[in-house]
Amino acid sequence: MSSQLPDLEALAALLVVAETGSLGVAAERLGTTQPSLSRRMSALERQLRVPLLIRGPRGTTLTAPGRAVVGWSAELLERVDGFSHSVAALGGGDEALRLAVSMTIAEHYVGSWLGTLRREHPETEVAMTLGNSTEVAELVRAGAAELGLIESPDLPADLRARQLGVDQLVVVVAPGHPWAARSSVAPDVLAQTPLLVREEGSGTRLTVEHGLHALGLELQVAMSLASNTALRSSAAAGLGPAVLPAVALGDDVAEGRLVEIGVPGLELSRPLTAVIRRGTTLRGPALTLLEVSAR
Repeated sequence: MSSQLPDLEALAALLVVAETGSLGVAAERLGTTQPSLSRRMSALERQLRVPLLIRGPRGTTLTAPGRAVVGWSAELLERVDGFSHSVAALGGGDEALRLAVSMTIAEHYVGSWLGTLRREHPETEVAMTLGNSTEVAELVRAGAAELGLIESPDLPADLRARQLGVDQLVVVVAPGHPWAARSSVAPDVLAQTPLLVREEGSGTRLTVEHGLHALGLELQVAMSLASNTALRSSAAAGLGPAVLPAVALGDDVAEGRLVEIGVPGLELSRPLTAVIRRGTTLRGPALTLLEVSAR
């Protein structure tokens, strides 16, 4: 991790400069002065060690690196916004939408959904409880949550379900693992090898078990871990092959900390699903969030 995090407010200001093409217009929109904004942009350039802007009599344009930074900044700020709304949802009040979310969806999907919900309906409060897919279904079943979001191949028969998308699992190993020199392994080889997997009841583990069972094979567990982050770090430390969501890998494969191993013939995709109690009609924020997450 970089020893100095970027100035998020300066990045947001850079987006306004890029949109308007003028430091003066951007400063007016941001409620500051042009000299002050110009100094802030110069400070950002020094911090990032990249020239961002070309200042001229006809306006302000982006350098080629500046255009790249603007694109990355927009993505970063959207993620920060989603993070803020997700954290706020953990402390929602009694009148808030009661939402239960499985860990993979909480870590990698729900932040952007809550950000969109809050932008469209800023008055909405959300109280979010986290758990694995089995625990989320139980919270919905018990009426402790109006809406549950899970990523399990096992859909509770007593709950109404709506698929939102598909999540893909992958097998990864450390660069020093014997499999790292191979592009793939057969399902029976995987089944004969103790794996690093999520805890019982998680959608990730159930997906692996179902995929192997469909081929007449059984899962062998080397270690059960309660988070995708723990799986990644344990696999990178050489404790064994791990199975985890592709979306959870981050830059680990690209930067060589982990090696992805294909398993031809093994089904490792699972649905992202919203669940509610039968006989329940979603209204208000719950219905809006469902619509946002299904986009």
